[in-house]
Amino acid sequence: MMTIQLERIKRKLELAKASDPELKIFGAHEHRYAFHAPATVEEVKQFENTQSIKLPEEYSTFITHIGNGGPGHFGGAGPYYGLYPLGEFHYMIGCNGLLASPGIITSRLTESAWKEQAELFHDYEFGESTELDRKYDELFQGLLPIGTQGCNFQTMLALHGPDKGRVVSIDQDLQMPIFAAEFTFLDWYEAWLDRSLARSTR
Repeated sequence: MMTIQLERIKRKLELAKASDPELKIFGAHEHRYAFHAPATVEEVKQFENTQSIKLPEEYSTFITHIGNGGPGHFGGAGPYYGLYPLGEFHYMIGCNGLLASPGIITSRLTESAWKEQAELFHDYEFGESTELDRKYDELFQGLLPIGTQGCNFQTMLALHGPDKGRVVSIDQDLQMPIFAAEFTFLDWYEAWLDRSLARSTR
């Protein structure tokens, strides 16, 4: 089943590139609907061992069959400014080393619970307190950065629990995190292709 979806994604990616030659879809001027070579299975295993995690199967299959990073400053073809190469975190502060532990950001997180956590950082400037810097980083632990949406908005992949493999959008200025409607990475990625194709053929 996953193989069928991967082949479908490859075809849609080619169609998306062909239907947007002027790169008008948001972020296309960066990623250009292109990827670098796929990651090797050995590279994935090394990353997992270094971080003491197991990547969601659909994501690891994607980067080992479709591509890992790309020509854009932020990586390869994908929503917003594209998908980071595995292990490149760009604007996420202090993320490396916090992937192995489940965090508080889950699909069951309530707005009131999030506001309570975020209140600690009201009017706080990063670097004022080592303790608060650590607590800030821990808000996002257990999430793998996979791309940027611009400014402080980042695209993350849940690595633990029932949400493992789901995509979630976070704001480093601490607005409420938002989980994608799709429950798997490949469904999320294919939905982006479908939206891009729909817009470019209008």
